[in-house]
Amino acid sequence: MELIEDIKKRLEVEVREYSDEEEYFEGVVRSEDLGQLAEILRNSLGEPIKQAGKQARFPRHLNKLIGLIGGIRIEQSFYIKEGEGSNFVFAAIWPWQSDNSRVTLKIGWGRLSEL
Repeated sequence: MELIEDIKKRLEVEVREYSDEEEYFEGVVRSEDLGQLAEILRNSLGEPIKQAGKQARFPRHLNKLIGLIGGIRIEQSFYIKEGEGSNFVFAAIWPWQSDNSRVTLKIGWGRLSEL
């Protein structure tokens, strides 16, 4: 996926999981790169529908997806770009509570109707 390759090219990323078959990527980036990461995500997916530090109510059709990734807490961000035919790409940014110098990035794609 082009978004993931762009992130890996521009940032130092510790890849934890990457599977085209499962349509999922998970990696860890440094907190100091969070601004650049957010810029890449905004350019590809648009503004986040859930910004870090703010409460959000998600549209009902996203509830299953949000649940599958473990929910979204107040300190986390969530981006999603929905396309035709229920296609989607999402990205979630999860700051670490145990080490504030690291952030987990989760990216997934597929069809909402197949969740």
